Amino acid sequence: MQRAATPLLHHRRDIDGLRSLAIVPVLLFHAGLGLPGGFVGVDIFFVISGYLISSVLFRSAAAGRFSILGFYDRRIRRIFPALIAVLAATTLAALVILLPSELYSYGWSLLWAVLFSSNIWFWKTTNYFGDPNIDLPLLHTWSLAVEEQFYILWPLVVLVLAKLPRRAALAIVLIALVASLLLSQWLTVKSPTSAFYMLPSRSWELLIGATLVLLPPPAPRHHRWLAIGGVAGLALIAYAVVFFYDSILFPGFAALVPCLGTALLLYAGQADGPATRLLTWSPLVGIGLVSYSLYLWHWPILSLSQLALSRPLSTVEAVAALVASLLLAILSWRYIEQPFRQVRDRDVATQRRTAATGVAAMAVVAAVAGVLVAAKGLPQRLPPLARQYDTVSKSLPHRALPGCGLVGPTVSAAVMRPCLAPANPEPSIVLWGDSHALQMKDALAAQLEARSLTLRSITKNGCAPFAGAIQLDQVGDRNDACAAFNNAILAGIVADPAIGHVYISGRWGKFLGPGGGGTTNGYLQLHPGEPIDSATSRHAFIVSVRGMIVRLRHAGKMVTLIGPTPEFAVSAPKCMARAAWRGDDSQHCEADLTTRREIPEANTILRTLAAQTGAEYVDALQRLCTGLHCGTGIGKTLFFRDENHVSAAGARHVLAAQAR
Repeated sequence: MQRAATPLLHHRRDIDGLRSLAIVPVLLFHAGLGLPGGFVGVDIFFVISGYLISSVLFRSAAAGRFSILGFYDRRIRRIFPALIAVLAATTLAALVILLPSELYSYGWSLLWAVLFSSNIWFWKTTNYFGDPNIDLPLLHTWSLAVEEQFYILWPLVVLVLAKLPRRAALAIVLIALVASLLLSQWLTVKSPTSAFYMLPSRSWELLIGATLVLLPPPAPRHHRWLAIGGVAGLALIAYAVVFFYDSILFPGFAALVPCLGTALLLYAGQADGPATRLLTWSPLVGIGLVSYSLYLWHWPILSLSQLALSRPLSTVEAVAALVASLLLAILSWRYIEQPFRQVRDRDVATQRRTAATGVAAMAVVAAVAGVLVAAKGLPQRLPPLARQYDTVSKSLPHRALPGCGLVGPTVSAAVMRPCLAPANPEPSIVLWGDSHALQMKDALAAQLEARSLTLRSITKNGCAPFAGAIQLDQVGDRNDACAAFNNAILAGIVADPAIGHVYISGRWGKFLGPGGGGTTNGYLQLHPGEPIDSATSRHAFIVSVRGMIVRLRHAGKMVTLIGPTPEFAVSAPKCMARAAWRGDDSQHCEADLTTRREIPEANTILRTLAAQTGAEYVDALQRLCTGLHCGTGIGKTLFFRDENHVSAAGARHVLAAQAR
């Protein structure tokens, strides 16, 4: 095989600088300090990693010095020391900060993290861009897992590719790259969490780096074009970091923007140019050198500090957390990373001892994780009341009812079939909405059973019941699947003569912000092309809800609207559990709707619409709040199970007035 470009015979300071362009956006994004697309920093790391590791592998194969044992010796010395240190420190902090439910989940994530499989665990249990994941101190280890899974097989692939002509090897890598990219785009639409976390839909990013190694080196006459390419690479990364939002379909084709930008900078770095000179600026190089340790430390610090305080960090606190992360990263780089990486002239026996030490360290951490899981998060650390509150956070509606409870992003005929099945002859009562309808399911079903009636529950998480309207996220991307679901459900209910009563509930306030400090989580439109703003959204809100009620009433259905419930800064039961654990005042756990004016505004609009159209209205705020102040429950009974959903007791309390 002909010699690959950029054999990596010397240290490239521009790559250290490029690492800083990866880590800084990630830090700011996670700390909530701007840069909405900062999550693309991980994609930059993937491309850099694929380039550097492939450079080493192809160079050693070409020189006849390829050693699988030697490769893993270097990987262990590079990855394990700092990782084990962070896992140990995080576990010690978790023991005094995390509640039993959180520590139990942490134990599982610790086990998967030390086995470099945490991406699989988080794929199964979380949504990176969904509900806040602040109670997952090891969430960031998913990217390490993706890389290490890639490098289990990649050295063996390189052994084969190195024996082929360069063009043949390049063609094979490009075919694999394109296949992975197409899979990534398909999964991003069909199963976004799988696309985000799993290796098959991420490997193309590492293969971009490998492709650069197989390209012929640039001729001196092309250095001017390299300089232009470097500037273009900076522009692509800047665009992604500034203009991407966490609601974008990602990774898929969208990830090409930061990945191609990184590739341009890596290739352009083989010659002098403005981008290369910028990346060799000493502050950027310095941050890049400690970027691995900085990545490891920053998320546990941000996560655990917010959990310890039972509230989001202020701007000053977030900055302080990042400064602390940087200081720990510098110490980690100097006293943990460097001593292990700078060992030279390692013979086979030493390499085997390194591997054995690495396996032993993994075994110790895995054993600790096993204890945390087996002990169910060590609940004996907490007093009884704190344990009681913590269990509320784990409670979910559990009744098996006719109908459907959709959670995926897409809607198909097969998925919708249980939702639209005729209700002949029973049930004659339907509950329709999103997860805020689902939270009422058990209490409403029990209430109806007392009257010998059966409930059908038709819900789709994240899809508020606005038939005839288009739902958009905070950056204006349409949720066509949600619109299709709502329109089909309304038509199905209207057409079914067996259905006599419809309860409708949703997270109503999310489409009416911002107001009085509240946040806009989404918008509504009646027609494509309308302005994406609060005024248009409010108008569509009113028209949609009125239209639904009128259509249902004309079809002879009774209609009951269930109003919005309060929303808290953090999980109410977990906040109360920590307060009981420490003996603190729990007033900070309560909700103040003066900063969430969209919620009482939605309540007023819905109450008015119900009165105008002859619908029944359940005023949840009246049941759960005093004015704009909302407590967490009555006595030792909590009415909420997280930041914005009521508990079983809360649902019963809301619906109690209607039962009388």
